[in-house]
Amino acid sequence: MEATEEPIPCANQFPNIQQLTKISVLDKSLMQRLERKASEVLQLHSQHQSDWEEIAYQWIGQFFGFKVNNQPFLQLTQSIPLKILQKHGDNLLQIEALIFGQSGFLDELELEDDYVKKLQREYKFLAHKYRLKESKLELSQWKFLRLRPANFPTIRLAQFAMLIFQHKSFFSKLIFTEDVKKLQKVFEVKQSDYWLKHYKFGKESAKPFSGLGKSSQINLLINATAPLLVAYGKYKGNENFVERAISLLEQLPAESNRITKIWKSLDLEIKTAFDSQASIELYNNFCQQKKCLQCNVGVKLVR
Repeated sequence: MEATEEPIPCANQFPNIQQLTKISVLDKSLMQRLERKASEVLQLHSQHQSDWEEIAYQWIGQFFGFKVNNQPFLQLTQSIPLKILQKHGDNLLQIEALIFGQSGFLDELELEDDYVKKLQREYKFLAHKYRLKESKLELSQWKFLRLRPANFPTIRLAQFAMLIFQHKSFFSKLIFTEDVKKLQKVFEVKQSDYWLKHYKFGKESAKPFSGLGKSSQINLLINATAPLLVAYGKYKGNENFVERAISLLEQLPAESNRITKIWKSLDLEIKTAFDSQASIELYNNFCQQKKCLQCNVGVKLVR
């Protein structure tokens, strides 16, 4: 292959590659991606002594940050053990107080608003009871820039609070629910009334917000649920969970982004999340790294 400035070194020759070779390289890329993500889940496992509810809470939690705020979301879940939230599982206001308080959003907030005052009062009591303040996040850790109000961390935190309120054991539902439509319903959450009308504390929206959208639900199934299934399968030594993760991706629609558009321009069929996830991995960890001789396509072209 000649040296090229193309994002994909073999771009000029790729459309001529046999379909069977393309399928094999996507299969390999997908498994590499799932195993790499599963290893991240298992790192959490090593920290929590096989408490899979806690692991799932932290793992799913960070993906509620949707890339921009995934790190503060992960830090938040690490600052409030799930067991504490479960103790208040029947009281949404207390769950919201713990989540918004630990996130730093209630600090020095002076609003003549009954909802805000109730959150502050509950958080002050609960933070003292559980000794949480030392691990509290700073407000500056949260990013709002270039986000639509519906994607603001305040809205996502309210939706995450509702997820915990609605599902006392969402790990079990994610792991043992095989029907994809029922699985997606786990993430069909609508934030509390205040956050249907506000995008920040004291900032009312001109139009009401909806709950977590379908594209976000599918994102959570692709990027969070599938790797969780693989990790649990590896922990249990049960390949059925790995096969279910693959089946899940095969039943979900493909993602559309800059990388998948590049592949489509080269006549690569990307119909499902299996295809899009595999193509993203192939691009990031083979093409961009110039690992052509570790790719079946590159090997074919060199021969």
